[in-house]
Amino acid sequence: MELDMNSMRVSQSASYARTNAASGKAETKEAEETAKTSQDGAEAASFEADGGRTYSGGSAIRTGYTMDADTVERLKSESEQRMVNLVRQMLGQQVEKADLAGLISKDSVMDAIKAGKFSQEDIEQAQKDTADDGYWGVEQTSDRFVQYATALTGGDPDKLDAMIDAFEKGYAEAEKQWGGKLPELTQRTREATLKKFQDLKDQYAKNNAPGGVAAQSLVEGKAQEAASAVIGG
Repeated sequence: MELDMNSMRVSQSASYARTNAASGKAETKEAEETAKTSQDGAEAASFEADGGRTYSGGSAIRTGYTMDADTVERLKSESEQRMVNLVRQMLGQQVEKADLAGLISKDSVMDAIKAGKFSQEDIEQAQKDTADDGYWGVEQTSDRFVQYATALTGGDPDKLDAMIDAFEKGYAEAEKQWGGKLPELTQRTREATLKKFQDLKDQYAKNNAPGGVAAQSLVEGKAQEAASAVIGG
């Protein structure tokens, strides 16, 4: 029975991996699109305050017109759905790495090695990737979520709550795709991400309080930092 259960876990992981077979490429594509449109996001975030803009050849030109409500809502919806997709895809990859690293079931990994599905080198690399300082560890993964969200909002603090909601939706979709509660590594990643979102909100509030002279530069700086991180990542 134990072997059957391990086989079921390997099968579940294999199925999850197939579902996310294009996750790496998808995340890269999403990240590239996020970086490409982060500047537009920043423009859209301040659209109404600036009196409206039209775009020609990728350049923003001031006009005397305001963006209609439907366009504003469409841009907002597109940004939120992109965040949902990024979260689902990235968590899918993290879970796959966690399983390969033996963080879910060491027996299932050994069975997979015996079956020739993975090599010992694959296992060791997954263990490095999911370590505390690894690419798929809690810190780096949660950092990327906050960076993507900031880029998608153009650094607009008023849109951060919508990104947090989108993150939670993406997490729920990842759970549904996995077929239950996500591994402990992914749960800790969620907790760290939500804390970093709250820290960012607190920072925005502090800098926008009366007497906070760095509010606008903070918003612009965060947007630029996030865009650079997306491009570099």
